[in-house]
Amino acid sequence: MKRLYAALLSCISLLPVHAFGEALSFPEITRWADGMDLALITNFWGASFKENPDRYFFNKMSQQADMGTGDYWSQAHAIDVITDAYLRTKDKNYYQMYDLWWQGMPRFNPNARQGRMKGDPWWNVYVDDMEWHCLALIRIYEATGETRYLNKARQIYGDWIWPQWGPEDEAPWYGGITWKTDVAKSKNACSNGPAAIIAARLAQFASVDVSNDKNKSAAEYQNEAWKIYQWERKYLWDSETGAIFDNINQEGRIGRFSLSYNQGTFIGAAVELFRLTKDHSLLDDAITTARYTTGPMSQRNHGVLPDATGGDGGLFHGIFFRYLANLIVLPELDDSVRQELTDYLLNSASVLTRQGLNPQTMLYGGRWRQPQPASEPSALNPHVTGCTLLEAACKILAATQQPKALTELLPLFTAENVPEVGPEEETDMGGPFDWIADKATQNPNWPGDGLNRYPMLYIGEGYNRIFLINDGKIIWKYDTGPGWELDDLWMLKNGDILFTRMSWCGKVTPDKRLTWRYDCRQGEEIHSIQPIGDQEAIMLVNALTRQCLNRRLDNIDWVKREIVAWETTQNNARRKIKWQFTTDDARTKLVSLYPIVKEI
Repeated sequence: MKRLYAALLSCISLLPVHAFGEALSFPEITRWADGMDLALITNFWGASFKENPDRYFFNKMSQQADMGTGDYWSQAHAIDVITDAYLRTKDKNYYQMYDLWWQGMPRFNPNARQGRMKGDPWWNVYVDDMEWHCLALIRIYEATGETRYLNKARQIYGDWIWPQWGPEDEAPWYGGITWKTDVAKSKNACSNGPAAIIAARLAQFASVDVSNDKNKSAAEYQNEAWKIYQWERKYLWDSETGAIFDNINQEGRIGRFSLSYNQGTFIGAAVELFRLTKDHSLLDDAITTARYTTGPMSQRNHGVLPDATGGDGGLFHGIFFRYLANLIVLPELDDSVRQELTDYLLNSASVLTRQGLNPQTMLYGGRWRQPQPASEPSALNPHVTGCTLLEAACKILAATQQPKALTELLPLFTAENVPEVGPEEETDMGGPFDWIADKATQNPNWPGDGLNRYPMLYIGEGYNRIFLINDGKIIWKYDTGPGWELDDLWMLKNGDILFTRMSWCGKVTPDKRLTWRYDCRQGEEIHSIQPIGDQEAIMLVNALTRQCLNRRLDNIDWVKREIVAWETTQNNARRKIKWQFTTDDARTKLVSLYPIVKEI
């Protein structure tokens, strides 16, 4: 066991979590994601602070250190994280934020005054800022089914985004979506990649609320998405390396630098168009672009993208992770490519959670290997990137780590490599146990065909043998030796069996190899254990009782120090288990359940 985590329960003592391996598991990732999502709300959502109960806007800095409203585009990405969390958890607290955000955007949009003059307080001088909001609105519609969000996205796209296309005969661009409307014209990757995604996504929902006057046919949306994508591919994409260049200015000069968010939106556009067309050349484009980002763009920082601590750049990587995850979960993606890209994303998540995240505040400041000090305000944008990365990791693990049905695992237990007795198996049970037959006895009066109906993993208290039963017959068994008792039992999705033996617990494989064992110390018992994926488990260790329950221990080092202190005290005192419910108590309190024996 190389890592230890701990949590406290009010009714008992301690829940240590022991890891079976080094990879981040789905439950571990979800816990980190939950913590960071909560930190996003409590530290940045303006209405979380009692001084500003109707500030429906994500602040630029934590601790209310910067109350400016200039970062309009950040609002879309922050609410995207809330959508990620809601789709993953279905927690109504996330759902309730949508209407508040809907109210806040036209109020706090820095260009709202100009927008109202144009008839739309959502309007912004940055075309890409409106695009990010379009994408967020479409996702909120998917999460809620409320068409007001979809129709607003249609309106913004139809009124303000697609009109920025072209003209197609205008040199030096010959098409493309303009980036910003109050400066010299420039056609940028950051305005074309998102626009292509929007058009492709709107094509997928063209049959919804067809009477809306801003709606178009699926064919129209798809055609516009294709034109935007092909323009960016022709003018801003290096087909040999997969690099996306930033822009073309009015002199025709190309800004030959690559930013991770432009890499991400090009991937996203290719993925959404692939969903519509099934054109596999689009997947080739997406893979080439992804590999440039995970390769050359990540080499200088030892396998992760560069640090990004603030400003607009703090959001760039999160956008890439979002659209990389969408590529990874495509069923049509080659499995070897999927594994390659998954390894990269999960490694990034591992580095962030183990080195870059402050476990006290659950805030990420943009440095992969240096936590943001708790005493300093933290910026919104890098924290949103961290949240997006962990939600992306949750998404791909949820799609790739689906548990198998027990019936699919049964052949593992009857394979030729399964020995009669395992190397660590203790066959001397300290018997005799004549009162238990070593076979699955059938009773014709049992309902539902008894043991014949379902396969089952079985233990009985007071008997230290694990049984696997199928078709009413024992097909596998494992002896755990004499003394104490088996109390809890789980089969993991790979077929391994996790169990508790009161004085110890272990994990055994179908071929009877004991691959993990934890022995209780003096004064401890383990009656319950629950797996978290295949990599971790929560054990209920009965030892400490009322310690530490009057306050919150918010980091693992503190918990470890408390545990060591209490263990030392308990062991020095040679404390034993205090039985609070004895056999005599049971016979008194549960008298109605005991049979009455009369002497004749």
